Amino acid sequence: MNKARGSYLCSSCIISFTAYCMPFHYCPLRVLYLLSDFVYFLLYYVFGYRKKVVMDNLLQAFPEKTDQERKKIAKQFYLNFTDNFIEVIKLVSASPAFIEKHFTGDYSLPNKLFDEGKKCQFLLAHNFNWELGCLAVAQNIKHLFLVVYMPIGNKAFDKIFMKVRTKTGAELLPATDMRNAIIPYRNKLYGLALVADQNPGYPKSAYWLNFFGKPTPFVKGPESGARRGNTPVVFAKL
Repeated sequence: MNKARGSYLCSSCIISFTAYCMPFHYCPLRVLYLLSDFVYFLLYYVFGYRKKVVMDNLLQAFPEKTDQERKKIAKQFYLNFTDNFIEVIKLVSASPAFIEKHFTGDYSLPNKLFDEGKKCQFLLAHNFNWELGCLAVAQNIKHLFLVVYMPIGNKAFDKIFMKVRTKTGAELLPATDMRNAIIPYRNKLYGLALVADQNPGYPKSAYWLNFFGKPTPFVKGPESGARRGNTPVVFAKL
């Protein structure tokens, strides 16, 4: 259960903003949330960052709601969106105790699988705040925690995020070379985290299901990998 205010929408400019704000990581969260509120105001009211995309998606997902109801959801989304990146700034200096205070979870199932000598595969979505969840899980499960991630094009920013994401013991595997990256871990008891809710690279070979009333492709990789390795799959909800 995530007790921070958290949020996300993948964007190189927002990642860049987060990296540039890293020097503020010693500020208390209440101060950082004021910064988040200011950025939210700029994104929603001044620049209208991807507002048309957000509103079109909300219309598709909730056609029965009024324009005002969808705008209310959009505003909450933008606030959560900026909060997520502000919280990432705080994670630079966050101690294990800070992480435990702001993120609690039930780790009994993966730890039971570890005691049985089994690897496991975690499947989750980009729900807020998975960056905090990554740090919390890594310091609470018995498995070696492997996380598949998409490298950031800017090498300096990629290095910053790598440092934050691995500070409690997680090891990152680049999604661009997943098959080779996991080879050194084949004989270890690991828990592999896959945030598997993004658009498949090859839609023609994907699973197609109705999602919010529209035919939508879903990736096959997590299932096929788990079947090949006879690996238990754990659904993680934040």
